[in-house]
Amino acid sequence: MKFALAMSFALLACNASFSHQLPQMSSQQSSTVFQNSSWRLERWESQGSAVALVPQAAVSLHFQDQQVNGFGGCNNFAGSFNLVNDKFSVGALDATQKGCATPIMNQENQFLTALQSARRYSVDATGRLSLFYGSDDSEGILYFLPTKQ
Repeated sequence: MKFALAMSFALLACNASFSHQLPQMSSQQSSTVFQNSSWRLERWESQGSAVALVPQAAVSLHFQDQQVNGFGGCNNFAGSFNLVNDKFSVGALDATQKGCATPIMNQENQFLTALQSARRYSVDATGRLSLFYGSDDSEGILYFLPTKQ
């Protein structure tokens, strides 16, 4: 009885310590997230630290027919993307040339640079899309939540 109780507590402790790790969807399941889907940037990590997002500059993405477009906080942008297994890449992006406050422009420029250096993606069991990016200057993760279209 004592052994069974000790094992139960050990399993509970083990489960509690790994509860933040959600199972990943297969590549086939998660590739459907790029078929006519819309997303908003929820969180951004760069070099292992959270990036403070400008509150009034909501960033969004929309995927359809190998094309990506969205709003960077100040300007609309568009381009192509490629998806092979869990490898993800974005081609050259075109953006409108509206000017905004410096913090918004800085965030938008950094976001577009990060998006263009995206190399891989994952979708967790809750449906959150993670784009992993990396370049000579920085690496990080862009976290997106699905939005209604």
